[in-house]
Amino acid sequence: MARWMDRYYPFAEVDRLHRMMNNLFTGVTGAPEWFAADAYPPINVLIAGGDVVVTAELPGVDPQSIEATVTGNTLTLKGERKPEPGAAEDSYQRQERRFGAFSRTLELPDSILGDKAEARYSDGLLSVRIPRQPEAQPRRIAVQPK
Repeated sequence: MARWMDRYYPFAEVDRLHRMMNNLFTGVTGAPEWFAADAYPPINVLIAGGDVVVTAELPGVDPQSIEATVTGNTLTLKGERKPEPGAAEDSYQRQERRFGAFSRTLELPDSILGDKAEARYSDGLLSVRIPRQPEAQPRRIAVQPK
């Protein structure tokens, strides 16, 4: 199959070069190729009842170092994950876990009541619950027969 692909696929060499470049940079930074600095921490945003709920994976982060702020419809999460104690940077054989400061800002989907936001941290998961404005919540409209 590989020979057939190399023979009849005109971009086989370009694909091979692309894979080699990804592997080269993966080896230098220690970060997998899917890693994106602006996508950390990974988050989920959902509407639960009358609230917007944002969950962020932050394992190994001290809850006291997390700062969550709401400005208008924008939520910003900041903090820092410290490296394991006693691990020198030059002693790693492979390093995929990210350490250091992070900041993630996201626009929330609806009008919210930022002054009523609550945040909880448990088992490496930060959960921020922000109530929505009453007018932003869905209303059921009765359909009348003709």
